[in-house]
Amino acid sequence: MEKKKTEKRKIEKTKATLKAHKAIIKFCVIFFGLLIILTTTFPFLSDKFNPQLTWLMAVTADLTGLVLRLFGLTVNISGRVVSLSNFSMEVVGECTGLYEMLIFLAAMISYPANYKKKLIGALLGLPLLYVVNIIRMIFIAVIGNWSPQTFDFMHLYFWQVAMILIIISVWILWIEKIVYYERKREELWVFIAEFLLVSLPLFVLWYWKGQDLYINTLDDSLYFFFHTLWGVNSEFSFPKDIFNNLIPFVALMLITRGMKFKKRASRLGWGLLILILGHVILSKTVYFLNPEPGVVSKLYEKLSVPLYLFSETLPFLLWILLARKQVVDLFVPRRGEVK
Repeated sequence: MEKKKTEKRKIEKTKATLKAHKAIIKFCVIFFGLLIILTTTFPFLSDKFNPQLTWLMAVTADLTGLVLRLFGLTVNISGRVVSLSNFSMEVVGECTGLYEMLIFLAAMISYPANYKKKLIGALLGLPLLYVVNIIRMIFIAVIGNWSPQTFDFMHLYFWQVAMILIIISVWILWIEKIVYYERKREELWVFIAEFLLVSLPLFVLWYWKGQDLYINTLDDSLYFFFHTLWGVNSEFSFPKDIFNNLIPFVALMLITRGMKFKKRASRLGWGLLILILGHVILSKTVYFLNPEPGVVSKLYEKLSVPLYLFSETLPFLLWILLARKQVVDLFVPRRGEVK
């Protein structure tokens, strides 16, 4: 009798796991489709809702200045420009947290949960992401005022990785606390701590030597492939900030538990290959949009945000897809789920 119960539980667990794998594939397809829709419609939507976007940028600048004043700093706000004693910064669309909120919404909509839980997730998650973004703005303003030479590192590199981590964390928190009720909160904090411990050293190495080495190697490889082998003179422009998505992907794959060394190395290699091919395509696209050095076209200004959105999200999507056997627990229904 006990043996039959054990076999029945194994069968039920196998069915639940298979169902979860299907849910992961479905999630990735829907998520990728929503990203394509966002990237293709964002230029039109940003023009149509330009007054609202401008208002959001001004509010972000005002809130950043307000909090800085509460800490005793002398701050001057002029429209979207936040000025301190030794540093000034302009709040643009990327500084509002809107793009991170769109990525979070896409991930939440793609997840198999009912509309009530998605609505609750939106009402709680979006303000949380905006508050985190204000903290980010305060942090980089203080860093820029205190040490201007480190501003680019903190703005373009550290916080890009941090925001990816925050999006994933808020998404997982929504799954654990809103969709389901049985997972322990400590697991999320361990995940965050492990990600930071692995990604920060990688990021410092990337900023110190890795980025230039990667770009030079990519440039030499593309020259050899197109010019030497094919005899084609093909030019590329390398947007450094888009290449940073290698770091969060590597960190996510390294901290994923329950994966054997050979499989981890194989999945990591395939993911890096996909990201590198994406870099090549994006580099060619950037050159096509900006063929004159130092001149930024209006079309590129409109498409730069979709490119940024896609680049920022791709490591997360690849991690879910390539490590699906390890993250399957996020997609397995639990007894604590409310229908």
